[in-house]
Amino acid sequence: MNSSSSTRLRVYRWSNRRRSPKTDQGGCLDGDRSRFERKRLLFRAKLTFTQVVPDAHGQLLCQDSTGRLKEAVRASRQHKQRVHLAVSLQGIRIQDEMAGELLIHHPVHRIPSVSQVTSDTWAATFIYAYQDRSFHYIAIKTEKATAELEVALVALFEVVLDMKDRASRVVHQERRQQPQAWAQATSTRGE
Repeated sequence: MNSSSSTRLRVYRWSNRRRSPKTDQGGCLDGDRSRFERKRLLFRAKLTFTQVVPDAHGQLLCQDSTGRLKEAVRASRQHKQRVHLAVSLQGIRIQDEMAGELLIHHPVHRIPSVSQVTSDTWAATFIYAYQDRSFHYIAIKTEKATAELEVALVALFEVVLDMKDRASRVVHQERRQQPQAWAQATSTRGE
């Protein structure tokens, strides 16, 4: 069995575990949330390139940018920067492997698109949205197949979405209770 089929099998098994019964509050599994709260998941990679792009989504956009920029990187004949990619509830952090300095930190809520490069199983890309509505396309090449990174990012997005869902339910319940108290207070003021 080659490594790509075993990786797919691991991804498949993990995705089946995600479909298991949820917790009492109807949220994500506690194990997934604590996986990102306690520690960050580290991946060794090379920072291939970054580029400003006009849109936040689109597989075609990612493939076009990847093709053009791969050729530019090959033509420059420079080594790619070795980095550590850390995935946690705080977002994606990219640190220089040798110096340890933080190069890029992107909060989860500012990442609208993540994709895997179809022509390269070790390459992954994501788009980051800045506050001024500009989008930066970032490509990395991981040490191993990107399936593990992809699974970690999907799990992270599910955990963050679930946390926001829980928070909005709490706010919604508080708003339901608040009009009753407000109506009682305004009815006594008018008399």
